[in-house]
Amino acid sequence: MTRFILVACLLAGLCISNTYAQRAVGSLPPVLSADSISVDIVKRSYDQPLIVIRFLGSLCSHCMQQLVTLNEKALTFTDLNTRIIAFSNNPPSKCAEVMHDYHIDTSVIDICSDTDNACSRALGTTIAEKDGSTTDLHAFLILDKGQVVLEYYSATPLMSFASVIDVLKRIRR
Repeated sequence: MTRFILVACLLAGLCISNTYAQRAVGSLPPVLSADSISVDIVKRSYDQPLIVIRFLGSLCSHCMQQLVTLNEKALTFTDLNTRIIAFSNNPPSKCAEVMHDYHIDTSVIDICSDTDNACSRALGTTIAEKDGSTTDLHAFLILDKGQVVLEYYSATPLMSFASVIDVLKRIRR
């Protein structure tokens, strides 16, 4: 019973976790682009502000809706000099298929593969439970010059982007 209460409190906290304080992201394992090229997320954040999304894969309809909504705002992200890297444990070939099928604007959004969940574990979104099960969470972060300037972890994907756009306007280069 105690474990249930602790898990419920943790999930409740994660559902509303929306942090604006800056902290160094540290290092993250690379993800693979749809072309199977290694992508260093932290290094890319030094080039321009970067939205990093951990989603649960192409079978998650809510995740796909999040990506479609972000894709519809591609011009806004271009104006804010911001790129998006979204990753899941789908293989690179599936990432390419999603980008094609959903008409993703690849000048703004890269859908990448983290097949071994190494990057997800480093972010704390793939959690190995004591009973051997795994808990998977969605994540939405804004990185700028290796610093996390916004982070959101939840059982559901972030779908409201007004605060995200406000943060990006504040860090606009």
